[in-house]
Amino acid sequence: MFRTETEMRFSVLSDNKYPTKAAKYWQSVREQNTHFENLVHLSFDARKNEVEIKKLQRDIKKEKDPLESELKQIELEEKLYGKASMELVAKHRMREVATWSKLKKEFDDNNFDKADVNTHQANSYMLRLQHQKNTITPGTSQPEVFNVLGQIDTLERVIREKELAPPKEKKKLKK
Repeated sequence: MFRTETEMRFSVLSDNKYPTKAAKYWQSVREQNTHFENLVHLSFDARKNEVEIKKLQRDIKKEKDPLESELKQIELEEKLYGKASMELVAKHRMREVATWSKLKKEFDDNNFDKADVNTHQANSYMLRLQHQKNTITPGTSQPEVFNVLGQIDTLERVIREKELAPPKEKKKLKK
C-alpha cells in the first residue's frame, strides 16, 4: 500500500538528491513526520467512523420501515468497509514510521547536527547541484541550465561571504 524499504532507499533517498547521510537523515525525519501526522488524523477519522457504526446499528434496530432499514444496513456495511480500510492504512503507516526510524538510526553517524537541519544543507545542496551540473548536455533546456548554475553560483557566494555562518560567527563578523 505504501513504499517498501527498497523504494525508500532508492527512490526517496536517492544519492543524487540526498548525497550525504545528514541529508538522508533529515529527509527521513520529514517522511516519518508526514506519516505520523497522517496516522494521527486517521485515528480521529477511525474513531468518528466507529461512533457512526454504533449509531447506524442502533438506528437499524429501531427502524420500522423495511426500505429505510435496508438503506441503513447498506450505510453500515459501507462504514464497516471503511473501518477495515482504515485499519489496513494504519498498519502500513505504522510500518513506514518504524522503517523511517530505522533509517534515521542507520544514517546517524554522529558526524552532523541533529538539532538544526540548516547546518548540513549548504554541503548537501552543493553536492546535489554538482550532480545536476554534471548531467547538463547540449539538449538540456536553457532554463534548467540557468537554474542549476545560478543556484551553484549563489550557494558558493553565500558560503564565501559567510551568510550561512552559525549565529555566533555572524555576530563576530559584524563587529
